[in-house]
Amino acid sequence: MVSTPRQEIPRRGDIFWADLPSAESVGSEQYGRRPVLVLSADTINRSLPICIVVPLTSVLDKAKTNRQHRIIILERYKIADPSDPNYSLCKGDSLALTEQIRCISRNRLGDRRVASVEPIGVNAVEAGVRYVLGLI
Repeated sequence: MVSTPRQEIPRRGDIFWADLPSAESVGSEQYGRRPVLVLSADTINRSLPICIVVPLTSVLDKAKTNRQHRIIILERYKIADPSDPNYSLCKGDSLALTEQIRCISRNRLGDRRVASVEPIGVNAVEAGVRYVLGLI
């Protein structure tokens, strides 16, 4: 009997590769295979088949021109194992596209996280989301 690997349960602050559907995308919506930062609470991540994520990009120029809600996550705030073959997939600084926050099925996430972000970085992204939602 062949067993399939179980998908790792995402935790708040984890970075996974996700497959965001292109068929449903319109305009500037992010799509395709890209890194995402998990923002939903761990209790939600454990108990529901969904999670709340913010897409990431390595194109830091997108932070310019009146985009105070987009947060740069410096590489030094990422926790990853350099010997992990997935490490290079998340190397360098990333830009959190907080205006693109979305709920996705955990089935869209890769089998394992590629890195985690330290709490200071997660808090900064959370502040960007609050700005986008008008909560500050």
